[in-house]
Amino acid sequence: MFIVFFSSITLIIWVCVSDNDIQLTAHKLDLNTVHDPLIVAFEIKNPFRVRKIGNHTFRDTWITIWHCDPESDGTDDSCGWTYPNIPEEKHELLSKLATEERDFMVGDLGYLMSPYELIYWIYRLIAWRLHNRESLNHKEMVECMDLAINPGDNLRWYCQAALENPDEFERLFFMIYRQYLRLHRPWWKHPRWHIHHWRIKIHPLQNLRRFLFERCATCGKRFSWGYAPISNGSEVFHHECVRECKSHQIVEDV
Repeated sequence: MFIVFFSSITLIIWVCVSDNDIQLTAHKLDLNTVHDPLIVAFEIKNPFRVRKIGNHTFRDTWITIWHCDPESDGTDDSCGWTYPNIPEEKHELLSKLATEERDFMVGDLGYLMSPYELIYWIYRLIAWRLHNRESLNHKEMVECMDLAINPGDNLRWYCQAALENPDEFERLFFMIYRQYLRLHRPWWKHPRWHIHHWRIKIHPLQNLRRFLFERCATCGKRFSWGYAPISNGSEVFHHECVRECKSHQIVEDV
């Protein structure tokens, strides 16, 4: 019991005084890049208090669990959060399949297909040639329709490009196969369950550390509980201090 209590106190103190913003394992980001390997996997809300702003109600987040992608392939989605990665042994097969089928579908031997027709037949061809399935189920049919005519996000532009360019036709094959893998991925294989990639942020401890130890780099005063300061990466500031500095800078420039 004493060991558990001592370990808990040590963890709280370490988290409060550390410089990694309550991430139990720090991950430094290159500020010159436009990608971020961190994505929220889970949030644990305050079960006791409900806040209301206007007609909207919400609960404060107590703990945020982030998935930190290891970027093993040079991208920020090497774990396949958005969609599963295509196995290496499938790349050559997909390319060969796209080359063989293009003439029959959209080339000299084919006819002008609509986006839905093109996506449907590629989806069905993938299910047949790569997974030995002769027909699509209802869920897959809806997926094909969504990829073709969803007003918010669809593959219509890529279908049009595929009709004109063999390389774009192969690219469309890969895009649809990724959607196929995503649709059939079991929930427990999603990267959000990669416990070894979790980074945990405890918001009450973050507030405690900020309240006890952090000070504004301009005025030197503390921050109130729950205050969200402005940061430049190495220092933190009150909002009003930043506005005041900008005002002085404008006057000096004039």
